[in-house]
Amino acid sequence: MAGQIIPRGERTWLVRVYTGRDPQTSKRIYVNRTIRGTTKDAQQYLNGVLRELDLGTFTGPADITVGALLDGLLLDYKANGKDYGWASLVVSTCAPISAQ
Repeated sequence: MAGQIIPRGERTWLVRVYTGRDPQTSKRIYVNRTIRGTTKDAQQYLNGVLRELDLGTFTGPADITVGALLDGLLLDYKANGKDYGWASLVVSTCAPISAQ
């Protein structure tokens, strides 16, 4: 398994890690992450991901929808005694944008 650090601008790096192949399509799967900071920061992230891959503990990025994030936000407000009514109003006014 290999990874690479690609410069993307001033103090911005793309860290790209090969995680294997898709069993159905046989295409290569990469995990990409933008790191803002020094080259050392990007190298530390790359080393950490490669270590997790070696140990078998790397889970990769989670595929989550905005709706699921907002549901989690409302649960957090309710569980922690925050102003749930206000949060519910804000979330309900976020109407989906229709494709034109």
